[in-house]
Amino acid sequence: MNPPNPAKPTPSFVASLSRVKSYLEKQWLRCLLLAITGFVVRIPALQGQPIWDDDYLTKANPFIKSPLFVLEVFRHHLFPESYSAHYRPVQNISYIADYFLWNGNFYGFHLTSVLFHVAAGVLLYLLLRKLLTALVRRKAAPSVDLGRGDGYASWFAFFVALLWVVHPVHSAAIDYVSGRADSLGVFFGCSAWLLFLRARSCQWRSVRWSLFFAAWFVALLALCSRESACLWPFIFLLYLFAFERSMKSWQRWATVAACLLLFASYYGLRQLPAGRPVDGPSSGWSAELRDLAGALSAITDGSCSSPPISTWSARFLPAMRLAAKKDGKAPSNLNIYRSAASLFSPAFFGSVRAAAPASAPAFSARPGSSWPTCRRRIWLN
Repeated sequence: MNPPNPAKPTPSFVASLSRVKSYLEKQWLRCLLLAITGFVVRIPALQGQPIWDDDYLTKANPFIKSPLFVLEVFRHHLFPESYSAHYRPVQNISYIADYFLWNGNFYGFHLTSVLFHVAAGVLLYLLLRKLLTALVRRKAAPSVDLGRGDGYASWFAFFVALLWVVHPVHSAAIDYVSGRADSLGVFFGCSAWLLFLRARSCQWRSVRWSLFFAAWFVALLALCSRESACLWPFIFLLYLFAFERSMKSWQRWATVAACLLLFASYYGLRQLPAGRPVDGPSSGWSAELRDLAGALSAITDGSCSSPPISTWSARFLPAMRLAAKKDGKAPSNLNIYRSAASLFSPAFFGSVRAAAPASAPAFSARPGSSWPTCRRRIWLN
C-alpha cells in the first residue's frame, strides 16, 4: 500500500477549506468581523480623559443635561459663546443621549464614539457591496460568471471597510469625544444612501415613498452632524449620473430636486442661531499677539502648516508646555475660536511671563525654525 502524498491536500482538508469559505461568504459574519475588529482596535480610547473641547461639550454644555433640549440645540451653534460657526446639532443630541445613559461617566461617552465608528464601518461595507456588485453586473460580459464577479466585489468592499475602520487617520474622531462628528457624518450618510437603494427596490408604493422620505431626512441629519457631510449628496449625484443607468430621466432630475431641497433646508436650519460678529476676536490684536494665537491654534488643532515662528513665540511656547506638565495633561480650551477674553487675560500672560525664563533653557526652540520642528521639540520631547 502506497503512503499518501504529503504535497496533495487530503479530502478532509479540502472540505474544511470549503466550509471556511462558505462561512466567510455570509454577510452577517463579515459584519460581525468588522465590528469586533473595529472595537478591539479602538479599546485604548475608552480609557481617555477629557481634553480640549471635551471639557465643555461633555461637562459645561448646558444643552446635554436634559432630553427636553433636543429641539433647542438646532437654534444654537456647537459653541454658543465663541466665534466658532460650527453648526452640529446632531452631535449635541448624541451628547444628550450619553448624559442620559451615563450621567457624566466619560467612559460611556468614549464607548458611544467607538460604537458609532464601528457602526459607520459596517454600513460603509454594506453600501460599497451593493454599489460595486451592481456595477460589476452591468459591466460584465455575457460569458463572465456573475457569481464570481459578485464575490470579488464583496470581498473588495469588505477590505476597504476594514481599512477604514482600523486606519489610524480616524484616531482623532474616536480618541477625542469632541471629534465624534466625523463618525456621525459617515454613519448617517451611508444610512441615507442605503435607504434610497432599498426604496428603489420596494414594490409597495406607500412603503417606497416612506423610505424615500426617510432617506432624505437621514441625509439632513448627516449634514447637521458635520459640515463636511455636504460632500455626500455630491458623491451620490455623481454616482447617479455616471453609473446608474436603470433610472429614467425624470427620476434623476427629481432626485436632484430633492438634493437641492436638502441643501435649502440645511441652509435654513443654519440661520436659526444668532449671527456671529463680522470682526473676530483678533481684529484689534497686535502682530505679536496674533503670532502667539497662531502658535496656540497649531497646538490645539494639530496643524503643521503654519509659517516659521518668530523669536517672540519661540520664547513663550516652552512656558505653555511647562504649564501643561504641571497639570499632568495638555492645556484645555486653548483653541483661538473660544473666548478670547479668557485665553488672553492679564493673569494668563502673567503666568506665561513668569514661567518662560525657567522653561526656555530646557525647551527652547530655535527662532526661525519651521513649526513642525518646533512642535516636535517642544511638545513631543
